[in-house]
Amino acid sequence: MKFVFYGLMVIGAFFLGQAMYPSLKPTLLPVKGEEAADGVKRITVKTPYGNVVEEVDLGNLKEEDFPEKVKVLGEVILTNERGLEAVVLDVGSSVRPLRIEGEDLVVTSPLAQSLEGAIGLDKTTLAEEVAKKRVAARQKLVQETQGFAKVPENQPKPQPEPKPEPQVAQVEPEAVPEPVMEEPAPKPEPEPEGPKVLTDEQIVAAMQEHLKGGTIQEFNFEQVQGWKASEREMFDGEEYQVGLAAYEEETILGKKILQAKALFQDGELEKWVYAQTGMEIK
Repeated sequence: MKFVFYGLMVIGAFFLGQAMYPSLKPTLLPVKGEEAADGVKRITVKTPYGNVVEEVDLGNLKEEDFPEKVKVLGEVILTNERGLEAVVLDVGSSVRPLRIEGEDLVVTSPLAQSLEGAIGLDKTTLAEEVAKKRVAARQKLVQETQGFAKVPENQPKPQPEPKPEPQVAQVEPEAVPEPVMEEPAPKPEPEPEGPKVLTDEQIVAAMQEHLKGGTIQEFNFEQVQGWKASEREMFDGEEYQVGLAAYEEETILGKKILQAKALFQDGELEKWVYAQTGMEIK
């Protein structure tokens, strides 16, 4: 009889586990990038305090949820309203999200803002960028809240009661020898000035002047559609200031927007390289 009772307990535990497993599965088996429900993705975001799992529902995103830019994981074609002036963007290009239409994300390029194109949501980094934006916003709010909760450091402190000065016997001062005049120390030589740093406006002006002189053969001044200064980058072990030029080129697929980088060192434009490969442009 005792063994029959134990057998019934084992069978009951099995059916209880089968009934509770679906509700406990997301907690027991978290997976990076897993879809929690229809259209909802779990994104793992790395922070200084550890990894944070953020759920992003692509079907219910609002305009304020959109990040400033995302990357495309496939080729996308941008056109105007009449379907003309086609521009092809390569894999890995940065685009600005505009809206979601069905299963597609409508995007534009910062260098061709009059053109739009559509690409599948799963072929962009939209979910990852939305998750990063939300986590960063929450961390900023926590830091600001903690800052307001601090006690002001400049609170007046209670002053201690003055102590009575000890009585000191008066003694005649000893004669003080006259000071010896020392020669003034030599002035330090001025330190050498550091490398010259250009402003964003100076970088753009230098790129335009360089192309007007016809110093490279790959493209000319008239082909450039947009100019801007970028962040510093390392090339061949040396640090350069960087300027970006987006130029238009005719291909068998139509007009295509390519990017070139101008590398500056000590205020001088040293060379041009392709933005995608880093190879020098002659």
